[in-house]
Amino acid sequence: MPDQVILLVIAGLRRRDLAYMQRLRALLAPGDEAVLAPTFPCLAGPVQANLLTGAAPDRHGIVADCLFAREHGEFAARPVSSEGLQCPPIWEILRQHDPQLVSASWGSEFACGDCAKSESRRDVRAPQGKPSPQPSPKGRGGTAAIEIVRRLRPDFFYLFVDDLADVAQRTGPDSDELRQALAELDESLGKLFCAVQDGYGQPQPLWLVTGAYAISPVQNAFYPNRVLREAGLLKLRETEAGPAADLARSRAFAVVDRQLSHVYVAEDQRQTIAKVASLFERRPEIAEVLSGESRRKYDLEHPRAGEVVLVSSPDSWQAYPWWDATEEAPPWAHAAGAPHKLGADPLELFGGDVAAPLDTALIKGSHGAPARDEAQRSVIFSSERGVLAGRLLADTDVCDLVLKQFGI
Repeated sequence: MPDQVILLVIAGLRRRDLAYMQRLRALLAPGDEAVLAPTFPCLAGPVQANLLTGAAPDRHGIVADCLFAREHGEFAARPVSSEGLQCPPIWEILRQHDPQLVSASWGSEFACGDCAKSESRRDVRAPQGKPSPQPSPKGRGGTAAIEIVRRLRPDFFYLFVDDLADVAQRTGPDSDELRQALAELDESLGKLFCAVQDGYGQPQPLWLVTGAYAISPVQNAFYPNRVLREAGLLKLRETEAGPAADLARSRAFAVVDRQLSHVYVAEDQRQTIAKVASLFERRPEIAEVLSGESRRKYDLEHPRAGEVVLVSSPDSWQAYPWWDATEEAPPWAHAAGAPHKLGADPLELFGGDVAAPLDTALIKGSHGAPARDEAQRSVIFSSERGVLAGRLLADTDVCDLVLKQFGI
């Protein structure tokens, strides 16, 4: 049994994608593979939390990528981070088991917290076995990850790569652009594989590689805040930046997150909750409307969750705008990360394209909806045989797989 484990999450990776990744394919050839079923919501934050804690969202508290802070009174989406986890992640469990074990993380806001995007922090060693803050992998070509290997040889190394998921959302999960991105990522990973081989020596660490969740092709966008505004539940106010949602006066508003949204209802009013649910129950773009105890179906009964959760149909996603016509869009609609946006805006993936924020047809792929069929599920591989038990695993099983390697 190897003494070290590397958990590599390549968001959106599918089994068939290995046809374009010869280096990754060679690394994993001796080992096992299984289908991995992500837990709803199938988003980067919740699924990573599932992988790292072995718990579901109602326990670890990561119910979406955009976490709405009710206590602020104004919209304040909090990015996921280790501080938001309400269950101990793998590195904390390892530290309690053996304080000498070294853990590191690369590319994920979880282990890295507010320092995740810092380009200036060069010391990758973390005190007391805690995961070390690291720069984002974007634009670095994986050099930071290689540096960690050479300097630390961590016993547990967690890596998160979302480049493929970004490309699949922009161009579709079966596009030529994605195939090119797969080949480019494989070349970059090949350098990391060589660094691990040289840095660790024998025995080599165990690799666990998973796509976490799959990107599905989408054809249209749905606007829950338009519906709430038309029903008189979402109110507006004037700001220096232009009109925006007035959350203090609104009886309900939706925080969208790709293929789902959390609808927050003022003062948890039962009549309003029932009215909100009825507004969306027969919409073709909405597959499920969850409210009250029905949220237990997906382990979403948590204070951070909305009173109503809207689940998209597989070919649809949810956009934040509350206005109907393009000419009604406020000036901040074009700004990346604008605080008035009610949730995630995947159109920001198009960067400086000024038309992008208003053209939802640009989005060709999305994720977040429950993984009901094979196309919505992911895959998990191990570099050695006998590690993956069974042909179908849940993302919440992965934490135990890692801990088992350390005798826990």
